[in-house]
Amino acid sequence: MNHDTDKTALMAEFPELSLDDVLFEKEIYAHFGLLYFKFALVEHSLINISTFSHVGSEFHSGKIKTKNQWEASFDAGYEVACDQTFGNLINRIIKEPEFTILEPRLKELKHIRDYFTHRFFREEILHFSDENSCWRLLIELAKLRHSTIAVEQLLKPPFATMCKRYGISTPNEQQLDEYLEDMKENHLQSLEKSGPKYGWKPK
Repeated sequence: MNHDTDKTALMAEFPELSLDDVLFEKEIYAHFGLLYFKFALVEHSLINISTFSHVGSEFHSGKIKTKNQWEASFDAGYEVACDQTFGNLINRIIKEPEFTILEPRLKELKHIRDYFTHRFFREEILHFSDENSCWRLLIELAKLRHSTIAVEQLLKPPFATMCKRYGISTPNEQQLDEYLEDMKENHLQSLEKSGPKYGWKPK
């Protein structure tokens, strides 16, 4: 695709970019945030895979026989996974045979994510200086966002295969919806009781 075609496609996805008073610097911040959100979705998928890998391994070895043991194993696996870095999560899941083939793709994504975490604003600030440079940067951010979404989608089939190999079931859409509603309800109750809490603040 050429620059004009990419630009047209981006405006079709985000019509606000075609407005006369568009603030391109603000749009770059927004599209950076949207891309980083997609990085976070991949990271959470890796956390889920690592958690189910832990539970599956314990279930397969006969360590899990009751519902309470299942819940304890899930909670322990989830806590350990959440404490891992993005890179360590990748190293953890590629030990499962279903994910070995995705190692190059995942490590490439880690490299890109690390760049955006540590270097993007410092090294790309000159691209904020004129409209044409902003357009080119927005187009590149969109390409990365779509490729990141593609990686997340690639994780789903091997995840299902891994769980099947371990003999464990994954939540269906209804269960996921119910879990999300429970989370929202618990969040609202927490807000009413003690106000908002933020993870970066001391407890």
